[in-house]
Amino acid sequence: MKINKEINIPNDLSEITLDKFQMFKKYLTEEHSDIDINIYMVGLFCDLTLQEVRGLDKDDFVEISLLLTKTINKQSIFVDRFTLNGIEYGFIPNIDKMSFGEYIDLDTYIKNPDDMNKVMSILYRPIIKKSFGKYLIVDYTGEEDYTIMDKAPMNVVNGAMVFFYHLGSELLKSIQNYLQSELKILLASGQVSEKDGDGIVQCMQSLEDNLPILMKLLHTEYIKY
Repeated sequence: MKINKEINIPNDLSEITLDKFQMFKKYLTEEHSDIDINIYMVGLFCDLTLQEVRGLDKDDFVEISLLLTKTINKQSIFVDRFTLNGIEYGFIPNIDKMSFGEYIDLDTYIKNPDDMNKVMSILYRPIIKKSFGKYLIVDYTGEEDYTIMDKAPMNVVNGAMVFFYHLGSELLKSIQNYLQSELKILLASGQVSEKDGDGIVQCMQSLEDNLPILMKLLHTEYIKY
């Protein structure tokens, strides 16, 4: 069967969605031959059926495979805002002032690359006000529809990981300072007990233990095969 339709070949990560990228990563973890991987990649990212991929000219198939491999391995820069489904999303304007809920949920979801849509729903939220180049995003509730971020472009996802990679220990220091400050206030006011305080200390240790995972995410998001 020959292809009689125009083939859209993504040449930038902005043209590949998070859900498709994760599908491909999952496929790579399974036992497949190199040719099967390339067939799956071409079909997935070019929206072609198996029959349509098999109907491609041999030279065209090789060229498309090489172009896609180059695309998915492109490096990304940080993007502070992007539009999805007609809604403009902005990265948390001041990460030093994230809420305790944001910190805890981010620490939970960042451990699992499969939860990247949940991570993105914390880091990027709808912009509700813009002024002089700055913006305000909606408050985090923990009940966001994270599946919306399944369609987030991979250049934005990877860019966010680049941001955290370079932020590194500064992010951890900010989180720990915030928690320590809050703990002192709560203990002094009698709002929490020493036992509750121990739980917050354990949370800080968890954040420190998980920093290497956070730092590795930049590398795991780029595919080499």
